[in-house]
Amino acid sequence: MIPLTRGNGAQENKMAEVRNEISGPPMRHGWFLLIVVFLVYVQAVGFPFLDLDDTPFIVNRPETLQWSALPHYFTGQADDVLKINYFYRPVVSSWILLNYHVFGFHPGLWHLAAIMLYCLGVWLVWRVAWKLTRDDWVALMAALLYGLHPLHAEGVAWISGATVEPLLSVLFLGGFLAYLRWREDRRPVWMIVCGVLTMCALLSKETAAALPVLILAHALIFRSSGGDASSRTARWLWPTVTMGAISLIYALLRISVTHAVVISHLRHTWGDVFRTAPLLNAIYLRQAVWPVHLGGWYDVAIVNSLGDRSFYLPLAAALLSLVLLIWASAEKRLAGFLLLWWVVLLAPSIVGILSFSETDLIHDRFVFLPLVGLCILAAGLLRRLPAFGPLLFGFRATSVAVAAVLTIVLALLTTVQVSTWKSGMLLYAHAIEVSPGAVKPRIFLASEYIKRHDLAQALAVDRDGMNINPNQWQIVFHYGMTLATAGYREDGVRLLYRAVQLAPKQNAPYYGLGAVLADAGQFDQSIKVLEQGISAADAPAALREKLAQVKARAQAAQQRPAANR
Repeated sequence: MIPLTRGNGAQENKMAEVRNEISGPPMRHGWFLLIVVFLVYVQAVGFPFLDLDDTPFIVNRPETLQWSALPHYFTGQADDVLKINYFYRPVVSSWILLNYHVFGFHPGLWHLAAIMLYCLGVWLVWRVAWKLTRDDWVALMAALLYGLHPLHAEGVAWISGATVEPLLSVLFLGGFLAYLRWREDRRPVWMIVCGVLTMCALLSKETAAALPVLILAHALIFRSSGGDASSRTARWLWPTVTMGAISLIYALLRISVTHAVVISHLRHTWGDVFRTAPLLNAIYLRQAVWPVHLGGWYDVAIVNSLGDRSFYLPLAAALLSLVLLIWASAEKRLAGFLLLWWVVLLAPSIVGILSFSETDLIHDRFVFLPLVGLCILAAGLLRRLPAFGPLLFGFRATSVAVAAVLTIVLALLTTVQVSTWKSGMLLYAHAIEVSPGAVKPRIFLASEYIKRHDLAQALAVDRDGMNINPNQWQIVFHYGMTLATAGYREDGVRLLYRAVQLAPKQNAPYYGLGAVLADAGQFDQSIKVLEQGISAADAPAALREKLAQVKARAQAAQQRPAANR
């Protein structure tokens, strides 16, 4: 593979390339990467489980974390740890199961395992970058940019994110690296390893569907013109057959469990995807290049009109990027492939608009793997800077200075970003500061105040959310529940009925309204609301359980007067 770029000292680079063809990049570079990344993230070892998914889906559900449940993660016959209908992630559930039986509920050990897994992913980025460029400096710089990028904090410092993203990155990058090894020596074992890791990645997260696409794209872009016809055919035939078989097996498994290949519950249309995709791409690119003011949530909404500047300006930028991609693919094959890496890996989160709620259209963790392509590309561009001075650590002094400055800046930014995940209160307050128009963190912040029995602050935060978006069902529902909890039952019930109207397919409004009415002794109305929800909501199982409880309470209430007489 030819290097991405060549700067000053081309003869030096060529000699290093020939020397490293057999030995590979120096292991001291790998150890340096692991130490730096570990030190930046080690503070997370002191963080607790957060109420944001960690507690409800892991800590409070030990019954799903038994070895007897392991086969059912793959067959769908038992509750998955992640408990979301259109997810099929049995390998993630298995990883959570293993963490529980090894570490119990000691969050520090969960965080330590996540950091170590993330470090392994960074090491794999280093190896992949070197395989693609055969340049020690580009590989080291790409892995540093990736490992220290602040956008990764969400997927490493938050346990629920860390049980998915680092695991996926290891399997994904391991599969791609195995493919690159197969291209070098054609040993069947590497293609077998590639297939196994690809399947495991697919069973970890839907984003891994990009891996077969990338492998086939690489085989096509870098097809060899040398050798005999059978050799040239084998270069693309075996990856095609392997990836095709793995994809078919995964699709059949997914259909048997979720009854859908991609998504089973739609919240938006393909038109929404088309109009909003350019905006999300522009935001992610901006965050990748300028990773400041990052938060857990952002005030980004579906673009509803082709005439909206939020559509046509980002679209113009996207079309320019497409032209650049086509040109790069023709002129610089590796540059084109790395840009394609970004596009292909970002595509699943863009398509996910179909099922995402309005408050979850964009998250930092969605670019966990797409950043690999951009980081290698950026390292290659930095390689073109003039290199002067004596050799330091095997590189020119100016190159070492550039790497040192970027490492320090990114390490500081990431250290600060990781610290925002220290507690729920800190996380939600920071998200509100970053995106004052975001409603979701206000809902979580209000919930934290309720847990602390500070209903006055909870009501104030909910009112702020209502002022931002009075037609967003989640804030309407939460404010209604807070009012009912604070003793303003009539106002709360009124808002809960409105939440039902705003989101007729969601469980929560029916469940909350039914509970409030039942607690007030209005059992007939509660039963009516819950029955309405069972017939209208997408996933009514919880409503059926609640209905049975309310009917039992109503029956007990009827029996008490008779007993008193």
